[in-house]
Amino acid sequence: MKTMAEKIELVKASFKNGMQQEGLECQGLRAMFSIGSAANNESFRNEFFQDFDIHLFFNHLDISKKTLGAVKRLFKEVARKHEDQDTAVEFMVKDQPWKMIPRKASNIGIHGTVLDSLDFQRRIERNYILGLNMFRNAEVLYGKLDFPQKKISVDQFFSEVGGIGWLEELYYRILPFTDPGNKIMHPMIVEISYYFGLSPLLHFYYLHNNTVATRQECFAFFVAQGSVPDAAKEAARFLMRKGVNNTNDCLAMLNYAFEIMQFVRSQFGEDSKEDCEKEKQMLPESRILAIDEGSMLISEVLGRQISINQRHCLITGGDFNQIQSEIGRCFGSFSNQTPDDYVESIHSIIEGGLSEVNRLYFWIFGKNERFLNRTDFSLHDPTLDSLLYSWERGITTFIQRLHEAYLNKEHLDATDVLLAKILALMAYSDFLLITTNKIPAIKELVSTFEKDEKLDRVNQLNIEDQFFSYLGALYSLARKIITAYNG
Repeated sequence: MKTMAEKIELVKASFKNGMQQEGLECQGLRAMFSIGSAANNESFRNEFFQDFDIHLFFNHLDISKKTLGAVKRLFKEVARKHEDQDTAVEFMVKDQPWKMIPRKASNIGIHGTVLDSLDFQRRIERNYILGLNMFRNAEVLYGKLDFPQKKISVDQFFSEVGGIGWLEELYYRILPFTDPGNKIMHPMIVEISYYFGLSPLLHFYYLHNNTVATRQECFAFFVAQGSVPDAAKEAARFLMRKGVNNTNDCLAMLNYAFEIMQFVRSQFGEDSKEDCEKEKQMLPESRILAIDEGSMLISEVLGRQISINQRHCLITGGDFNQIQSEIGRCFGSFSNQTPDDYVESIHSIIEGGLSEVNRLYFWIFGKNERFLNRTDFSLHDPTLDSLLYSWERGITTFIQRLHEAYLNKEHLDATDVLLAKILALMAYSDFLLITTNKIPAIKELVSTFEKDEKLDRVNQLNIEDQFFSYLGALYSLARKIITAYNG
């Protein structure tokens, strides 16, 4: 029986051969590369499960239907080829955390990302921490992966996607959805704690070495430092072992992840008093800020009343137990809460028939540099920059999510078309608001959009062509914004 290392090498070979067979190098593929533990690795400690993270980077903003079809066939064929009686292989193309559920003696989860030129630019210019961690230690399987070398500032670590502030944001958002008392949730809690507790070690390593390294190298460096308290070292060792047997172990893992994030944050210096004053001005006395996220427009498209809100809750802080308790109280004051991102939430509304969704964010007083990121949290005052690059609500994200919807499903259906239409309309609405300072009434907005984007007869097309028509409208809007920048 082959070892996990031998299986991973065969998977890499299949991606390289399949890429050539599909002719992707002639369709704008600039680089195909692997990251994470499967990159540049010749041995694996775990023969039961292995993530295989692979990314395809294209030169163009728009990736054609033909090319996306070839990418879909590539992933499906590699997964099919390496599945056998003893080995389970599954894939998911998703620019978010994903773990396959093991089902055989050996399991390989192929986690893919498809990057267009705009998404690559977003990582390099707006989220360099994420881009550097992705590209620096990559194993290039095809092409060239060129990117600029830049120094990362303390402010970037606090405010950008990929930084310590972003990790805290995601951790607090998902914390109230974890239940250590529920044994079924233990595997999820282990992975959450592992990710949020050990990812900050990449930042700690960069702080001391001005470069990035693998997670294993960062862990070894962290536990070897005399300046790191013994309690923090033991927390990291516990997380690395993933040794969970009961509820107390799960609680300990969540607590250790929190403590390591706080320790690493403290290494970057004091929190800004100026930022504390800014957050006071932005949040009302109730300490909860509600932002409507297109409820009227979504209601018009779906033909039923919808409420979707982004809610920001400012909490006092303290140790893990205090923060968990305060987040729990705030969480309990809302209904239909979700940790999902914006596109996932809209999809849940469409497919699940929900009429209300509250997307909750929790911010610790005095530690909100991430909340003050004007690209990702433009709130009431969107700009061309936020419309294009916002991590959850930018056109770049909308395009990527629609690519993923097409790649991960055997066949598109009416729910996919509705999602594409809503995202395109939402972006168009914000574009009008930014460029003309006014938006027509909802019904007029829809008709104007269809006229401007030549979509007045879109309903006469088949499902797939409707989907790609709305995706094309997002490509068109992105080009208009890029032209405005260059102008």
